[in-house]
This record gives sequence, structure tokens and C-alpha cells, in this order.
Amino acid sequence: MHHIFPESCPEGYTTWRGNCYKAVVSPKNFHEAAAACREDGGTLAMPRDAETNAFLTTLPVRYALPFWIGLHDQRREGRFEWMDGSALGDYNSWGPERPNSSGG
Repeated sequence: MHHIFPESCPEGYTTWRGNCYKAVVSPKNFHEAAAACREDGGTLAMPRDAETNAFLTTLPVRYALPFWIGLHDQRREGRFEWMDGSALGDYNSWGPERPNSSGG
């Protein structure tokens, strides 16, 4: 979950490059995860570079489970874009079989 705050992050969030992040690991599909972030005033994180992606993997979570990021191919299967509508771009250091819209 990614959140922008003017001064400091709320409890449970971690600051990175002026933004607030929180890893939430619970059984949700992509739409449910995106909705939960919106309800909290944020959006799914959009790691557009290796440094941000590496930071996200350091967020404290209770269990070592995958979590959703703000990348999807909802408009056109196989054509990934970020939650803000921008194109995937050059960053492509994903794990095997990723990005993948069918479960994490």
C-alpha cells in the first residue's frame, strides 16, 4: 500500500522517498487489495525501479507471503500498466513468470 502524506507517516507505515508504505498481507484478490488501499487513503505501491522494489521487500510482514503491487493488465490482457494509467516502462526485473495477473 502506498500513501502520500505531507509531513510524517501514520503508525504502521514506513517512509521511503517522501511517500508512506505499508505491507498488508491478507488473502485478497487484486481488486480487493486495491479497494482496501483506497479505503485507507492510498493506492497499491508502484515500484518503477529496482531501488523501490528492493525497499518493498524489506517492509515488515508477519508471514513471508507475496503481496499485490499496482501493476495490472485489466484493460488489455498481457499489456501491463500502473494504477495511475501510465505504461509499464523500462523496469522489468520481475521474478519468473511475472508480471502475472492471476494471483500475485
